[in-house]
Amino acid sequence: MRQPGIVLYKFKREVTTNQRIYFDLYSNGQFMLSGGTNGCLYSWNLENPVVDENGFVVAQNVLQVHKDAVSGCSVHPSLPLLATCSGQRKFVLPSMDGDSESEEELEKFENSVKIWSLLGTRTGSYNELLGQAPSFV
Repeated sequence: MRQPGIVLYKFKREVTTNQRIYFDLYSNGQFMLSGGTNGCLYSWNLENPVVDENGFVVAQNVLQVHKDAVSGCSVHPSLPLLATCSGQRKFVLPSMDGDSESEEELEKFENSVKIWSLLGTRTGSYNELLGQAPSFV
C-alpha cells in the first residue's frame, strides 16, 4: 500500500504482545472479528458502527473464549461456523525461592483450536455474537 487513502475505521482490543493477532470479516461484510491477549474474541458491527469519543468503533460483543491469547479467528464462508485458536510463546522464570512454577501461571497456558456453531447454544453460557448465540460444535 503506497497510498493507503482515508482511514474508514479504527478498532481497539487488548494486545500486550508483539505476536500477530489475526482478524476476519463475516461473509456478508457486516461484522469484523478479532482476538486479544486477554483470551477474548471481539466483534464489531461494520454496517452500523458506534464510534466512541476517541474515534474507535465500539465492540458490539466481547466474549471470553480462551484462557490464553486468541491469536486467530476465522468465519466459514458459507456455513455458520467460527474457528478460534489460542496460545502464545511464554517464558516462565523460576521463582527466587526455588519453588517451581505456580499452578496459577500454568493454568493460563492454552494452545487449542475451538470450533463454534453460530446457530445456537448448547451450553447456554455464552453471550450473543453476531446476533446469535455461539456454541461448541
